[in-house]
Amino acid sequence: MRVPVATYRLQITELFTLDDARAIVPYLARLGITDLYLSPIFEARTGSTHGYDITDPTRIRESLGGMSALHGLALEAGRHDMGILLDIVPNHMAASPENPWWRDVLACGRRSAHARYFDIDWGDPGEPQRVRLPILGDTLDAVLDRGEITIDSSAAELVYFDNRLPLAEGSLAAAGADSGAIDADTLRRILEHQHYELEFWRAASSSMNYRRFFDIAELAGVRVEDEAVFEATHSLVLELAGTGIITGLRIDHVDGLRDPAGYLRRLRQRVRGPAGEPVYTVVEKILERDERLPDDWECEGTTGYEFLTLAIGLLIEPQGHHRLHGFYLRITGDHRSFGELVREKKLLVMDRLFGSELNALTRGLSRITGLIEPEARRALAEVTASMRVYRTYTSALTVRPVDRALIDAATADALHRSSGLEHAIAALRAVLLLHDRYASESALDWVMRWQQFSGPVMAKGFEDTALYCHNALVAVNEVGSDPVRPSLTTHELHAALALRQAHGHLSLNATATHDTKRGEDTRARTAVLSEIPDEWRARLRRWMRQGDQWKADIAEDADAEQHGADVDSLLHQTLVGAWPLGAVDSSFQERVKAYMEKAVREAKEQTSWRRPDEDYEHALARFIDLLMAQFGREGLAEEVAGLARRIAPHGALNSIAQALLRVTAPGIPDMYQGTELWSLTLVDPDNRRPVDYRLRAALLDSIERLLDHPEPALIRQLLEEWEDGRIKLLTLAAALRFRRRHRETFEEGGVTPLQATGEHADHVLAFARGSGAGACVIVLPRWTAILAGAEAAATSESFTPVRLTGAGWGDTRLIVPASLRRPWHNALTGETLTDESGGDLELARVFAAIPFALLDTSRPIGA
Repeated sequence: MRVPVATYRLQITELFTLDDARAIVPYLARLGITDLYLSPIFEARTGSTHGYDITDPTRIRESLGGMSALHGLALEAGRHDMGILLDIVPNHMAASPENPWWRDVLACGRRSAHARYFDIDWGDPGEPQRVRLPILGDTLDAVLDRGEITIDSSAAELVYFDNRLPLAEGSLAAAGADSGAIDADTLRRILEHQHYELEFWRAASSSMNYRRFFDIAELAGVRVEDEAVFEATHSLVLELAGTGIITGLRIDHVDGLRDPAGYLRRLRQRVRGPAGEPVYTVVEKILERDERLPDDWECEGTTGYEFLTLAIGLLIEPQGHHRLHGFYLRITGDHRSFGELVREKKLLVMDRLFGSELNALTRGLSRITGLIEPEARRALAEVTASMRVYRTYTSALTVRPVDRALIDAATADALHRSSGLEHAIAALRAVLLLHDRYASESALDWVMRWQQFSGPVMAKGFEDTALYCHNALVAVNEVGSDPVRPSLTTHELHAALALRQAHGHLSLNATATHDTKRGEDTRARTAVLSEIPDEWRARLRRWMRQGDQWKADIAEDADAEQHGADVDSLLHQTLVGAWPLGAVDSSFQERVKAYMEKAVREAKEQTSWRRPDEDYEHALARFIDLLMAQFGREGLAEEVAGLARRIAPHGALNSIAQALLRVTAPGIPDMYQGTELWSLTLVDPDNRRPVDYRLRAALLDSIERLLDHPEPALIRQLLEEWEDGRIKLLTLAAALRFRRRHRETFEEGGVTPLQATGEHADHVLAFARGSGAGACVIVLPRWTAILAGAEAAATSESFTPVRLTGAGWGDTRLIVPASLRRPWHNALTGETLTDESGGDLELARVFAAIPFALLDTSRPIGA
């Protein structure tokens, strides 16, 4: 099996094709990347910007370059000894007439050869069940009255704006419409003879009869657990792996599958490389802090969200976070715990977004247990809301002990919160645990469907709702994060690294993905607020008071509800975190407005995607316009920009620290496109904007000599000029190249904690990888705003990161065990450190040029 040394995620789109990816392969190889990591490239809906709405998994999307371009990319990658990790989507496909399999189902109904491919509830065999399509912009009667539906008899299609749906064979004749004009009554008869039923899109949450990807009706669940469906959907994947074009797989939304373990087992058996070897496989799986991948999953690990949580733990100062959280509760008046908020939002999304799934599960539970449906529904919702993980993984009549414990905890919590449901929850628990009379195949089938339901409920309730409603410190609001206790002590960080070595050393290490809530550098900068809580509290209070008059003026002009303190907190943190390092133009203002519209819709409080409050959203956009109009006039925007500039150097140091941790910690370092330079982005689509690779290649050219022949003085100068991003590029490239040269140390070597002593011991994370002559030592700073002189230094215009080198570390030193005492070379700077003070390392010397170190015993590069 080929195991990557470092991966680089590319979003392949019509604006950045497979040919464009081939053009940057030499640059990525020089950077130290060993494996390209491609977003889905199979045929997708016209104009798709992400590739997850697949219409044909047996073809490479022509608008991306097609198979010939993929072959060209693979050849170029091979010339640089680079593999290709491909993102595939087994859970769902586009529910679109562009999808030939879906189109055949619409045309032929349950008689279609592809009816078994999709997870559709056709009802009992004798029932004339139809696929419900929520594509109408109004009720069917209103749409028909306006004449918005027509029939194209020559193409045998029903036409509704851009939707062209196939007509069932013989349906025109059966409705008496095979000749002549088609009036409204005839049109109704035609609709009655179709294998689909058109519905108002708002009805999707309560009346769907096919499994969706989350609440997206345009994406239909695929029954990949069926062997024939697996073979049909994976035929091209098998071919690409067998010919060596791809060398690894990323499995999207593995929790959506009926039986993830069974799927991964079949995948491992069927997907093989040219010599019959298995291919490196990671799954998109969100693990809670104490959760592990099931032992029977045949894959190498995850896409790395649990590492993101670890990286956040490095950046957040715990006391500052606690004070900011208390301040947020006071200004919002919202004293719910975060756990209560998540539970509330899970109940909300079950009601608003997943009503059809909840209804179907309720009917099934009622049939199995004899519970009346209202009682069964309440119990089901309460227990699902109390689940603290995404899902369990029961796939046989024996329930795993870990799943039993999770179900017991969820049912106990639901009982504690819900009166009058004791009998119903007890019955539900018995079904979920397959106890006694419920140890049956029918009950197991119901449990497996519930498991496919609880994951999306957690994702939408936690990731896509609660994380937009609790804005105390947005740096900790990330996929897979723990916003309640985000910071980790040095001891806890060492323990987390050891645990990752034991259970996740082949998982990806990610700090940014196409799905993270903000760019890695935006997060790193907003994390600095945890170090200056008093400064932030004072500023936010003043900014909110300044904005109150604008809100009043806007309210006079338009009778619209104004946003509250929670949105103010989110907006101002977003501005401070993403404020550009260079010139600010109107594009930044528009990016912020687009982000805030998405954020408040995701929060589902004042507005939402399903029922947008246009007056509220317009008032918020006007508020942002008024704020930004003050830029350059000593007004509010100028103050926001000033704070952003003053904490930006500390954000940069945070960013480099987490990047080096990503490269050197157990796991496979993964980079998201463009993040080798500063990435002050927001949530998608902002983080999927085009990347300037010409600039990055030119900057790499400019520092190439320093990578081959490091000169501490010149590298220190890059730190002085940190705004251009070269210092991040250099440290990343040096670390990635070092890891590639010493891959055995990182793949097989353990993790040894190194303790620090002295006045700044709390501001250092240090650990060794490997042992003996092959060992290396990594030393990273943390909480540099405090280190630089608490809040006074954090707000000093003259601060530069160079102030955190050399003597500023005082008497702080690393205690080095006897087995690791030797002369060291800093692979980042070329400096040599000889044994002193009994072999311990003085931080003033380790950080003489830059406040980062990657030490080894090999000769300095270029020596």
